[in-house]
Amino acid sequence: MGGFAALLMGSMLTACGGSDGSNAASSLNDATEADSVLYYLGQVSAAEYWRAAERDTTLATSGARQAYLRGLRAGMNAVKGDDEHYNQGFERGIQMAMNMIEFEKTYNVKANAKIFAESLTAGLANDSAVSQEAQGQFYQVLGRLNAKKEAADREKAAENLRNYVKKVAMQQISPDLFGRVVEKGDTAKLKKGDKVYMHIVARNVAGEELDVPFPSETEVGGRYSNALCGRAMETMSSGETKEFATTALALFGGRAERLGLTPDEVVILTIKASLQPMQAEGVKTAAPQGGGQPMKAIPAENVKTNTVTPQGRMQQLPR
Repeated sequence: MGGFAALLMGSMLTACGGSDGSNAASSLNDATEADSVLYYLGQVSAAEYWRAAERDTTLATSGARQAYLRGLRAGMNAVKGDDEHYNQGFERGIQMAMNMIEFEKTYNVKANAKIFAESLTAGLANDSAVSQEAQGQFYQVLGRLNAKKEAADREKAAENLRNYVKKVAMQQISPDLFGRVVEKGDTAKLKKGDKVYMHIVARNVAGEELDVPFPSETEVGGRYSNALCGRAMETMSSGETKEFATTALALFGGRAERLGLTPDEVVILTIKASLQPMQAEGVKTAAPQGGGQPMKAIPAENVKTNTVTPQGRMQQLPR
């Protein structure tokens, strides 16, 4: 509402601009001002859509734009200006429909909207019809679904990683981590508890850089450090650069999808780590094996320095 008020003010100022603001205002009726507000709001909304299309290029297609407009008009036509309660239910229905689409995609199941509607109807008959254990039961069932999904993701991720390392020369460090030396360091081995300065580049098997956050310094095996990166660095010496193959699930756990990664995809990490602060320099990366394009060295000042928080399970529902 604050944004709309600001837009309203901006639109009125635009409509009333000129050498004599009072005369300009008196020449406009309410309908003209309302039309101006809505026209400019449409233009602002269009600009927001195009900004979103910069991140999701599918939005830029003609088909996507036409589908978006059809949905927008359907939503606007469905709202009843004189029935606030209906509109509240309509908004909740849209949210639930989007949740159910996401639910089906996430858990690979078919959701029956009729069950939700019937349960809600029964619960709204009177307050005593609402089960006091419903919330606890909800999270129990959701937990079982999450466990099944994680098991399936882990199995698929392991298969993808096995298929990748068949094509490259890497040593196995653990079932979900393989590595090879890109550039040797000194004789000082990194160990748990060491404060380490590092540069990390992540890419997929096609050689494309992934937009995921990593810190520029960490404590190896520390409470708030990434566990898999810690295992990787315990195989390194100070100043060494190594390339590691792992999976998004092993690296980020339940956070993988929130970072735009599928849990079962293979992630290639190029890590340079040192006990001493490093100068601004590129991270040397080996030519990819088994497909993909060589990566360019990335200046240290361009490497993301957001702190990786402890892994956590993504809460799928409710929204």
